[in-house]
Amino acid sequence: MEIRIKGDGFRQSTIVVKEIEYHRNGVGGAPFYVVLFWDETEAKDMMGVVFDDEYHVAVFDTNLLAEGNIRFGENSWRGDCYEPSLRQAIAQTREPDPCPEHGYRCVEDCDPCSHYWTLVEAAGAKEKV
Repeated sequence: MEIRIKGDGFRQSTIVVKEIEYHRNGVGGAPFYVVLFWDETEAKDMMGVVFDDEYHVAVFDTNLLAEGNIRFGENSWRGDCYEPSLRQAIAQTREPDPCPEHGYRCVEDCDPCSHYWTLVEAAGAKEKV
């Protein structure tokens, strides 16, 4: 996978997304996405951790993580600067939530599925599954 998200040139870097993975975080934790990406401005491999709530984003330099460096000021990056690009990349790859009544294979014109089909169309699906 490779998704290029152009930054605004001011606070947002242009990133090249390499991998996105969803973590449900057990049965009681808040789920999140992990995004591995290349920051073209910093010329670094980075990892973003993106939770559902706005402003809940953490970003790390993966090479510093591999060295065990998690210190503030050394391996700390402004999540708010990366958040728009990371969320855009997640939206491009995310599968829509399943229909609560029928799962992924839903019948046409199913009223309980109207929200589901809105998500499918927003994700760019061309046909119903």
